[in-house]
Amino acid sequence: MPSDFLTSVKTMITLTGPLSMDRFMERAIQHYYANKQPFGADGDFITAPEISQMFGQTIAMWLAEHWLSFNSPILSIVELGPGRGVMLVDILKACYRLPRFAEALQTVYLVEKSRALREVQRTQLLQHGFISLVEQGRVIWIDDVEVINHEQNEAIFLLANEFFDALPVKQYACENGKTYEVCVGLSDGKLARMLMEIGAQEPNELAIREGQLLEISKEAEHCMAKLSYMMKRFSHYAGLVIDYGYIELPYTNTIQALLRHKQVDMLEHVGVADVTALVNFSALSMQLQGHDIAHRVCTQREFLCRHHIQERAKILTQGGADAELIKWQLERLIALDQMGELFKVLEIMG
Repeated sequence: MPSDFLTSVKTMITLTGPLSMDRFMERAIQHYYANKQPFGADGDFITAPEISQMFGQTIAMWLAEHWLSFNSPILSIVELGPGRGVMLVDILKACYRLPRFAEALQTVYLVEKSRALREVQRTQLLQHGFISLVEQGRVIWIDDVEVINHEQNEAIFLLANEFFDALPVKQYACENGKTYEVCVGLSDGKLARMLMEIGAQEPNELAIREGQLLEISKEAEHCMAKLSYMMKRFSHYAGLVIDYGYIELPYTNTIQALLRHKQVDMLEHVGVADVTALVNFSALSMQLQGHDIAHRVCTQREFLCRHHIQERAKILTQGGADAELIKWQLERLIALDQMGELFKVLEIMG
């Protein structure tokens, strides 16, 4: 029996016509996160922080290095899409060991629209001892970074792990020498992909060849532009955008749906499966370049190894942790056939 959400999508298509892929993804993703707890072994997918504490601890080392080099008396952290708050807790635990860090930390901004996940994040922080941080109102949940304030000589740290992959994309395809937009419509009462002629408002730079498919995320580009403007207002800034994605355009469909850790047909599991698309790191880089912000892109393996995750694994093993488990976790994070190469890190330096 079709869900109420699926019925509403079909009704909208019937009344207004096929939905562009980005509009369809947006509706599906909003419904999904408003009604599910998708993270962890009991959910639909596992993110790097949930695999091992070593991930968050390594990012904490990166953050500490930059904070100390800034010689800034105060700092704030902004995390986009904090999930269950696991990475944030691991980072704070590690950084609180630094002298003066707890006093220097002014505010933690969590960009999270889901009210249910906000409560999960709050509980996570309280359960791990960050009671005063929460009760003093220094953890602030926001919908948009535009509301973030800044003080003189304050440093800001931006964190976004597996956030941009959940932003919708438009799709364009070339068939018989003509470019079309890929939309979602109805065929025999079922959701189906279909090609629609592009309107005059669509970009003219759709340079794709026969059989190719191009994905463009205007929302991701707009988001990075807003983050760039936000960071430039601070005396010092640094950031990490970590996600699975590409630097060179693949010219193929990268949208996928996950349900209970298995890939499924997005159109057959609308609203109940996690829907994501590979992130175009070149497009994000262009936004940073336009704001004259220094940055670089590397693989997750390169970043984590450069910041000593392998040494961290040895310390944990020598301290009595399960050696086989630590080895498995490390391989999952940095092996080329796991997350090591597919996942990229956009490192922002200001």
